[in-house]
Amino acid sequence: MLMSHNVNVNGRRTSMRLEKETWEALDTIIKWEGTNLNDLCSKIDRERKGNGLTLSVRIFVVAYFRSIAIKQDLKGNINYAFDVVKRNGEETANLKKSAFSVQE
Repeated sequence: MLMSHNVNVNGRRTSMRLEKETWEALDTIIKWEGTNLNDLCSKIDRERKGNGLTLSVRIFVVAYFRSIAIKQDLKGNINYAFDVVKRNGEETANLKKSAFSVQE
């Protein structure tokens, strides 16, 4: 079930519809990183390439927790997640050209 929340992203108010679990994951990330939802979503918005904000937020959440699983560490993962958000927009464009190729 999708839940809508209003977020201020780079000075503009927008509404995002995400799964309850995704909102909960974002709450966890902002607590661990000492930030707030508006600032985090603004940073994701500035870093994304080629994807919409909602998809970029989902990608960021997965990348953040994936980095924790890889590093087994609760800090220092936010830059890795932003890098994945950036790369994914470029990869999405490449995948549209070749549906069966796998990009890293």
